[in-house]
Amino acid sequence: MKKIVLIGASGFLGRNLAKNFRDDFEVIGVGRSPVPAAVERELGCEYRDLTLDDQQMKEVLNGADFVFHLATDTTPGSSRLQPSLEGMNNLLPSLKLL
Repeated sequence: MKKIVLIGASGFLGRNLAKNFRDDFEVIGVGRSPVPAAVERELGCEYRDLTLDDQQMKEVLNGADFVFHLATDTTPGSSRLQPSLEGMNNLLPSLKLL
């Protein structure tokens, strides 16, 4: 079975992708904050509370066939008002992940 890692799995897009993929793929959801058990059951996949720079991300990504990076730390409003936040909070961690 192919493995999908959904980074940002507890968000709107991540939740819906997890639900759609869970029957045909091994899905591992990743988010930076714990989710209630009810949300984990709704996702229907293993959920890991990790940040992009967490050492355990290597283990989660090992053997992944697909990675969806849907996480963000900013909103359009905060990015517009402080563009440096976009670089520090989203771009740099994403580059490290790659």
